[in-house]
Amino acid sequence: MQERIASVLGIFGTILTIACETGCTSHHSVGLPVFIAKNRSCSDDDRRVVVIQVSEHRSLRFNQENVRPGELERRLQEIFKTRAYRFVFIIGERDLEFGNVAEIIDRAKEEVDHVAILTHSVLAETQKDSQRKTCFDADLPEEYLRNPRRK
Repeated sequence: MQERIASVLGIFGTILTIACETGCTSHHSVGLPVFIAKNRSCSDDDRRVVVIQVSEHRSLRFNQENVRPGELERRLQEIFKTRAYRFVFIIGERDLEFGNVAEIIDRAKEEVDHVAILTHSVLAETQKDSQRKTCFDADLPEEYLRNPRRK
């Protein structure tokens, strides 16, 4: 019995060693910074928030405006050409695979500095608290808020 336990532990140790050699190395991000949205009290700047909604048929809405998927980049250029802060919130339909949302994030990265993923729970909380004037917060880095970079 002890030989079996030793054998299993030996195999487990080998698997763990291989996994660490391939996956325990440090990882650094090379893509677009993505944040998770949260709620906060509204301010005057909140009227310029852009929310991209991705449907299961890959159709897009920017706030209440329908946008054809092929016009994503051009529409983002138009929206952000005069803005200092270039970030969007993005939300997919509940049953939509995240890969479809990730594709839109990937395409948007040339036109925006940051993306905040808007969860359905944050959206519901904001809609529920409409009398209290609750808005979305992209939770952007302080450095970006002090000095937004332009591409």
